[in-house]
Amino acid sequence: MASIRAGTTDYRRLRPLQGSGMMKAVAGAGTMEKKRRLSEEYLNEIRARKIEMLADQQPVIIIAHLVAALLFMYVSWRVVPRFELLMFVLAVFLFAAIRLYYQHRYQQGPRHVYDAPQWGLRFSLMSLASGLLWGISAFFFIDAAHPLHLIYVVMIYLALAGSSLGALSSFLPAYLLFSIPLIGLLAIKLIFFSSHELVLLGILSLIFLAVNLYFGYKLSWSHRQLLLLGYENIELVDILKVQRDLAERANRAKSRFLAAASHDLRQPLHAMGLYLSVLAEKVRGSENRSLVQKVVQSMQALEGLLNALLDISKLDAGIVEVHARPVALGPLMQKVADALGPEAREKGLDLLVHKPEKCVIETDPILFERILRNFVSNAIRHTERGRILMGCRWRRDGRVCIEVRDTGPGIPPAERAQIFEEFYQIDNPERDRRKGLGLGLAIARRMANLLGHDIEVRSEPERGSVFAVCARRSTRPLAEATEGAGEKRAVKKLSKVFKNDCQVIVIDDEIEIRDATKTLLERWGAQVLTGESPEEVLAQVDGERLCLLITDYRLREGKRGTEVVARLRDQLGRGDLPAVVVSGDTSERVLKEVQAAGLVLLHKPINPAQLRMTITRLTR
Repeated sequence: MASIRAGTTDYRRLRPLQGSGMMKAVAGAGTMEKKRRLSEEYLNEIRARKIEMLADQQPVIIIAHLVAALLFMYVSWRVVPRFELLMFVLAVFLFAAIRLYYQHRYQQGPRHVYDAPQWGLRFSLMSLASGLLWGISAFFFIDAAHPLHLIYVVMIYLALAGSSLGALSSFLPAYLLFSIPLIGLLAIKLIFFSSHELVLLGILSLIFLAVNLYFGYKLSWSHRQLLLLGYENIELVDILKVQRDLAERANRAKSRFLAAASHDLRQPLHAMGLYLSVLAEKVRGSENRSLVQKVVQSMQALEGLLNALLDISKLDAGIVEVHARPVALGPLMQKVADALGPEAREKGLDLLVHKPEKCVIETDPILFERILRNFVSNAIRHTERGRILMGCRWRRDGRVCIEVRDTGPGIPPAERAQIFEEFYQIDNPERDRRKGLGLGLAIARRMANLLGHDIEVRSEPERGSVFAVCARRSTRPLAEATEGAGEKRAVKKLSKVFKNDCQVIVIDDEIEIRDATKTLLERWGAQVLTGESPEEVLAQVDGERLCLLITDYRLREGKRGTEVVARLRDQLGRGDLPAVVVSGDTSERVLKEVQAAGLVLLHKPINPAQLRMTITRLTR
């Protein structure tokens, strides 16, 4: 098959032109004239598809005419003059050859979509010529003196008209131009040029023609509707693709905005948090202590919002690792209750826990605990009086569902699917921070999907809600828990973070952050070297005393923290030098790059306690 030339359309493999019809409307087509032109293109394509269907039927039509001609010659050989009969059969074969020739030309190469009417005209004229040939033959070969021959001939005519109904109805003009001359001339012969005994047969032939024309119209209309439906479906798919692309672009733009905004906000918050940590130690016991604590609480609230956005980014980036193992539910549920019990009692709520005995599930304990914390926090936040119950239910399919029940206002059925969307909150149009941020359930759902757990929600307005997370029971033996001892050992070590004379390099392009970090680390017992680039501190570095490198990810002149770490390790010959990369950028690219480099990533603003824990883990 020839290739498609520029500016042409192969309408034998047709689909709507790119940008046509509804697609252009979605993409922003404007004027009425443009819409009308696109509609004409759309209809031209449908017409071209109908011509394609007609061309595909030409071999069937040719075979039908040849078989009919041979049968006609067989039943008429001893009845009608043989010369006229042979000339008629020869003419039928000649017309069949012409049809075959044009059908072959049509199949040879692509045609412009606007050439379809010309092909439709050619095929219609060939149908008219065939119909006239067969219809005129009735005046030569029908003779009432031979009744049996008459019956055979009329049956061949009617069968030919009926068989062409399916082959030509895709393009109605072709069927009309064939069947009307064929049956019409036959009826005229029977009614006006034969004995009166054949009048009724002629009338019946006209009735047969009318019925066939009706069904031909219906079939043609059905073909057109099917084509319209097909094109509309294709355009709907294209519209959905456009809308999907728009949504994906909007989502990427949102992620870029959040990443940039969080980076710019985290820079001053990071320095503020470090200074506040030093200030809180200096005013210990002073009357200004409560004022400092309020400032710290306000900053922690803002830090909580940024960290929630960071969690969403990590989960969407697919870099949160799952460490599934057998986990005892009882201690985990009690841990959540102990952590959130004071908050519940402050609101006058009872937080009850029905701990299961010897129930072990297969999950990641850190992520699963986070899901339960979000459920319980959400229940405390939306329950004004009554109680909150945390318990378990066993399912017949082997799952265990941990439920959090509250006596809050309940959730309307229409909003139950939306509560797991980011920033969606019921009855909080004023965005009161005390009612939460609208991110807890979104994070819980993402974590449950990552773990392969199911989340269920049941609620009755004015009676309360039930949030449940369902996990599989573990068939593996429960490992002895050692986290508690490790935490105690770590806490003991926090009193002294660095060894004597430990040297720390801090690389950051903002002087406020360098000074705040230096002030904090010096109070923890380190000698701190700061600079905008490695060149500013290399001359002062003591390779034997150097124990840690802390660098910002985004530095001046397009340099990245991962490059700084690799360069310093190479220049100092310390490939195992502990290093921490600090960043306010929560984008997927940064997360994956730092993870691929095998480095620790902390996001601004850093909690001083988190920084101490990280330093202790890296330097011990």
